[in-house]
Amino acid sequence: MSITLFPFLYAMANVIVLTAVVSSAICMFYLKKRSLYPHIVGLFSFYLIDAIIVFQLECSPDFNAWYDRGFVYNPALKTVIFMGSALFVLLIFNDLFRRKVTRGQIVCFVLLGVYFLTLPLVGLNHTIAWFYFTAYQVFTLYWALYGLKLTRDMEDGRRKKRIRLLMLMTIAFSFFIALEDGIVIFNYDSYDVGGVVIHIRNISEDFIRLFYSVVFLFGYLRDVFRETPTAESVPVEVEAPQDQEAVAEAEEPDVMQQLPDAVEEFKTMKFAQELALTSRELEVFKEMIAGRSNQQISEELCISMGTVKAHVHNIFQKAGVTHRYELMRKFDAYDLT
Repeated sequence: MSITLFPFLYAMANVIVLTAVVSSAICMFYLKKRSLYPHIVGLFSFYLIDAIIVFQLECSPDFNAWYDRGFVYNPALKTVIFMGSALFVLLIFNDLFRRKVTRGQIVCFVLLGVYFLTLPLVGLNHTIAWFYFTAYQVFTLYWALYGLKLTRDMEDGRRKKRIRLLMLMTIAFSFFIALEDGIVIFNYDSYDVGGVVIHIRNISEDFIRLFYSVVFLFGYLRDVFRETPTAESVPVEVEAPQDQEAVAEAEEPDVMQQLPDAVEEFKTMKFAQELALTSRELEVFKEMIAGRSNQQISEELCISMGTVKAHVHNIFQKAGVTHRYELMRKFDAYDLT
């Protein structure tokens, strides 16, 4: 084995941490059934595949020579890792900001794929190699900057700080990774067909992946466990006397099973009725559960930001919550039956 002890332990530690994140996210999805966890599994699975490849490159000279020769002609394996990572970055981005996939995200993802498919065809050299590796960093940099902008309208202070930290670290290390790639590519790599030498390890990239691992594994998941209600914290429901309104509520779901769109609308109206929301608060509430920010609600309903914040505050008070994600969780758990 040509690899020394410290690089071997370093590479193994990377693989172990990423494996721990993937395993924990799978377990959490089984327990919580939240859409974020499959996306974490997808992103860190590609990180794990990349880490295993780098580990093999450092351990096996034969594999290293085969990989380097193939990379010059067709870097398909690395392209798949980049594109897979980019896909799950967008999905996690939407989960964090409670948004749906937009046309702009699809266009951006497709353009990244076209870029990867066309750039290596020119003939790989130092400059093209740097542009190839930097494209993914530009992609993540753009969405991190956009995410930083979206955090301005977030109501939950603690969640806002956590997401802002994620965005700021992504922005900073996008520059560091591109800089380290440039130093290594132009000073240590060789792309001559007769003697290809590629140093695929990027320490800055390892560091940001470790940071993501800490955030998702020891930060986010810890908070999820804290949110799990205990037997003492679950309020005892008092069975209300059965009246005409209760009978009507029991009969309506049979009709609504044939109308999936109407079910959500009916649930929204009944939930708003229990909170005694006004007509304008109901309009704001519908926009909130659709995942729109205060700025987007202001533009959609043609009202000022101050008015939006006032309605949001009133909705929080009537629902007995302090943050938007608590309102969403309470609405999701609302049972029509």
